[in-house]
Amino acid sequence: MEGVTTSHNTGTKKVLLPANEQPVLIKQVALGILEQGEKVSAHTHPDMDEHYFFLRGNGIMRVDDQVYRLAPGDFILVKAGSEHELLCDIEKLEFYYQGFQLLSP
Repeated sequence: MEGVTTSHNTGTKKVLLPANEQPVLIKQVALGILEQGEKVSAHTHPDMDEHYFFLRGNGIMRVDDQVYRLAPGDFILVKAGSEHELLCDIEKLEFYYQGFQLLSP
């Protein structure tokens, strides 16, 4: 994801969810921590996208058939209906995440 100039022409930003993409309801905004060996088992959210931004540590995330090796600075978008799981395998994993429920137009 590339940075773009802000609308104020000062600095840059990385837009995770454009305002015009679709109507959403914020379900949660959280800071997650998994210790080495802890795992969030495979699950889905039928009507909620989740945005993960990894801050510290390392781990593995599977989204459907894709497996990602995680490092600080990584961003993963889990679309509604995607099966996903998260594992902290090396060192404590800290991440910011938010969930957006998709609303019917």
